[in-house]
Amino acid sequence: MNAEQREYIGIINQSAEEVILIKKTGWEEVNLPGHVHGKCQIIYTLAGTLHVEIGSESYFVPEKHIAWIPQGAEHKLSSNSRQEDETV
Repeated sequence: MNAEQREYIGIINQSAEEVILIKKTGWEEVNLPGHVHGKCQIIYTLAGTLHVEIGSESYFVPEKHIAWIPQGAEHKLSSNSRQEDETV
């Protein structure tokens, strides 16, 4: 996890419950180890494939599809996607 990713997860965890955060990442590669935040998360994969691990379950989200991650669920994200949009 790079510094920008750590910082953004910190912003998510510190934001008020009624705040909706939207971030167009543009990350070439996502490799976020297990983490939890107090809000649900919606990720729209613009290009490539996103790999989501929640507990013992593993999901692949193809481009132009959405993944929903429940509040408080520890999850890992990895991708070689060219771009994702994230809403929490």
